[in-house]
Amino acid sequence: MKKEVIIGICILILIILVGYFYFNFFQEPKQLVGDETLEVKLTIDNGNPLSKIEVDLWTAGSKGAPNAGISHTDDNGVAIFNIPEGEYEIGFNLNNFPDNLVYPEKTYVLVEKGISTSKTIVIGVKQE
Repeated sequence: MKKEVIIGICILILIILVGYFYFNFFQEPKQLVGDETLEVKLTIDNGNPLSKIEVDLWTAGSKGAPNAGISHTDDNGVAIFNIPEGEYEIGFNLNNFPDNLVYPEKTYVLVEKGISTSKTIVIGVKQE
C-alpha cells in the first residue's frame, strides 16, 4: 500500500512538472493585435517579389521568439501585421529561410498612430 502511494505521488509530481515546462517554455508565440497596419514587402534584388517567406516581428529590444507576430508573404511578397503603434524589429526564421538567399539582418520600423506603415526589404541571391 505504501509503495502505491509513493508511486502515485511521483506520477503526480511528474505531471505537474511536465505541465509547468510545457506552458512556460513550449507555447506558440502570441501575436500582438492593434489598430495600426504594418506592411512588409520582400523582393529579390532584381525587384521580383518573394512569396511564402516567414516574416517575424518583435517589439524593439526584445529577445527570443517573436513577441509581436509571425506572418508569411503572399504572392506579391507582402506580409501584413495589425499591431499597436510602437517600435518594432522585423526579422526572419533562420531555420526555414531559403538557402539560396542572403539572410538579412533585423530591420527596425516605427509604426505610428493613424498612419499605414510600409517597409520594403530587398534580399540578395547568394552567388555560387
